[in-house]
Amino acid sequence: MFRYGYAFEAFDADDNPIEEHFNQDVLIVFSYTEAELIAGGINENWLKPAYFSTTTDQWTIPDSYIVDTLNNVVSMQIDHFTDFALTSSAQVEVFLPIVIR
Repeated sequence: MFRYGYAFEAFDADDNPIEEHFNQDVLIVFSYTEAELIAGGINENWLKPAYFSTTTDQWTIPDSYIVDTLNNVVSMQIDHFTDFALTSSAQVEVFLPIVIR
């Protein structure tokens, strides 16, 4: 995981927790700085938001999200609150030399 995790909760007017799915999606935006990425050896293209699914009991990458490298934000839309995190998955690229005879 990159940076921190966040636990979001919503309450109705009577201060009761809302545990059902929302009527519409909410937008969650994670921000980051270039310095944080450099310090962690992370490429912006590796960033992904994730939420903890209580149904599957594991961290889940949403079907749709946007990594805005110009504004240094990662955004996702979701219809419920739970634990969220900005994650990073390092990818290894291997460049083989070209051999010409």
